[in-house]
Amino acid sequence: MLYIACHGDQGVLRPSGDTVIPLSEVADALKKAPSGAISFVHFGSCEMVVPGRRRECHRLIREACNAIWVSGYTKQVDWLPSTFLDLMLATSIFAPQHGKTDGRAGRINHNANKFFEMYEQTARSLGFSALSAHTDGDRLYPAALH
Repeated sequence: MLYIACHGDQGVLRPSGDTVIPLSEVADALKKAPSGAISFVHFGSCEMVVPGRRRECHRLIREACNAIWVSGYTKQVDWLPSTFLDLMLATSIFAPQHGKTDGRAGRINHNANKFFEMYEQTARSLGFSALSAHTDGDRLYPAALH
């Protein structure tokens, strides 16, 4: 699991001071990871996912490291509620998959559906967005933000 938690806005990371790291640079760095090393990526940062370009933003990261899951927030978020959702995400979706290599996409989508059943209101209020690999192609969670 790659979990990036720092300031962000409008599709860029702002880790400290005036430093700005665009999503494209994150993708370029992830391309250097060994194959299969990163299967789950979550940005615990404000506005890392551009609302009108969710699939494109997620797919850029997913394809860079061949991840089966990429997620983040489309809005500015308070740290405590977003950290709560980050922990529930790791517990509900990542942890059950950790170390498993067979049928990963099918199980992760089942777990994602259960996650959204339990935390949909919180996820929507925070602008949570995710893309997962699926046998039929990528699946966007939630399908629509509103």
